[in-house]
Amino acid sequence: MIDAFLPLLPDALPEAVVLVDRDLNLLYGNAEALRQAGCTKGEFCKKRCYYVWGEGGPCIVCPVRTAFDTEKPVKEEITVPSGRVHRIHAVPIQEADGSVPYVLMTCFEISDPNSAIRLNTEAQERLSLALSAGRIGTFEADITGRKIIVDDRFARIIGTTPEALGTDPRMVFDCRVYPRDRKRMGEILAGIVSGEQEHTRTECRFWHEDKRWIWVRFLMQVTKRDENGHPMHLAGVMHDISDICRAKQSMKKAVQKTNLLSSIARHDLMNQMRVIKLTRARLQEEHPEIAAEIQAYQKTCTRATEIIESLVAFTAAYRDMGVHEPRWHPLEDLISRVYAENEQFHSFSLEIKRPLPRIYSDRLIERVFFSLFENIIIHSGGADRVTISFQDNGDEGSLFIADNGKGIPSAMKKKIFERGIGEDTGYGLFLGREILEVAGVMIEECGTEGEGAVFRCFGPPDTYRSLPKPNHASVNRLL
Repeated sequence: MIDAFLPLLPDALPEAVVLVDRDLNLLYGNAEALRQAGCTKGEFCKKRCYYVWGEGGPCIVCPVRTAFDTEKPVKEEITVPSGRVHRIHAVPIQEADGSVPYVLMTCFEISDPNSAIRLNTEAQERLSLALSAGRIGTFEADITGRKIIVDDRFARIIGTTPEALGTDPRMVFDCRVYPRDRKRMGEILAGIVSGEQEHTRTECRFWHEDKRWIWVRFLMQVTKRDENGHPMHLAGVMHDISDICRAKQSMKKAVQKTNLLSSIARHDLMNQMRVIKLTRARLQEEHPEIAAEIQAYQKTCTRATEIIESLVAFTAAYRDMGVHEPRWHPLEDLISRVYAENEQFHSFSLEIKRPLPRIYSDRLIERVFFSLFENIIIHSGGADRVTISFQDNGDEGSLFIADNGKGIPSAMKKKIFERGIGEDTGYGLFLGREILEVAGVMIEECGTEGEGAVFRCFGPPDTYRSLPKPNHASVNRLL
């Protein structure tokens, strides 16, 4: 039908006339449609209708889809991103069997061209103001032709002009990236050029014309590929983050100084504790006749010194919480390492049900699993098996650490995470909960008393990254 229908379509009408199939592919366009699209007939028929009129995606109110769905003519007025207003008339074309494979659409611009240009200019001015205020520059790169074009804002950030920078990527990027950052930047760009990455984000030090290094953040994305999928065009922005990095560095130095002072205080405190212990021992040796009389006082003193020592150890562990830069940790490797490096945990077997995700946290995350395993040794009542598994329901991910011990009474399920609760120092699970909360993850105990304890660590999708199942004969790992 379409071959017989196309010659009947008028070509010289003042409005655009196009024929669209159910996938919104353009099958025909008259002269006005080709003019609006700015392409040849061959190029036009490889596009979809919303790309021609600048939407970049299907229209929220799509008259063509409505015509297909209702099988009735539809009239709509649509404003495209450029500010122009079009009156659309979409008419379904029926086959002899009653099906509707095509819609004939006419598009007539009813906006004032000057008004549309003014709106577009104002939008560009607002965008330029926002980019300048945020110290953000833009650039475009022709990968195949090895040519790069930067805007004025990009050049101003590094104290120069686009003309002085030129268009050679080696002069714009390679020569200006800090030597220690070049390898990482080269690997990132190679990943984009090879097609392994569609977009990326990275930070590096960049040379300023004032003979100093500034910190910048790059966000880059492939915008055009050839018929084989190889990237041809790259666009991105460069953001000056020097102030942010200086603030982070100042905070880091302040924390380091505070930690140094607290470390000195803990060292001095431990020295005084040794003096107390030594004095108590000497007192027993030199005055055995009063040893029985002061035994009760000695027990109290011993317990007090143990508590003080545990407090010192606790503050030493707590001081670096949230200080180190977080990164993605593979949970299977992390948990296996904690288990393998601590022989006291080998009293129980560890089964890891693959795959486990990666978690976004600082390096103190290892202490969480150390505390959980330590809790099993002390409080489980002889558990000899621990199983770790992960469930992802899309909105939330849950990591389960289950043992086959005596379990935890209902009245204690929430209290065990409070400071000072427990048969030992009472800081392990409390500290573990605090470390997880910094990472945006919560923890609870959800086992059944008599059947074993089950700890559930759970968080939203941005706190973990699920990994594909490995190609192993068994997806489980027994340690």
